[in-house]
Amino acid sequence: MDLEDRGLMTDAGRCAFEKAFEYEVTVADSEINQMIEDENKRRRPELYK
Repeated sequence: MDLEDRGLMTDAGRCAFEKAFEYEVTVADSEINQMIEDENKRRRPELYK
């Protein structure tokens, strides 16, 4: 997220990250997913226009 915030992440970097790291998918309407979305909107409002 730090690289994204600083504008240093490229599409190739995103693809490499997704291949290199496992991540857990949360249920779409779960409370934790809503908290994450709210925080992302606060930090990166330009992505939610």
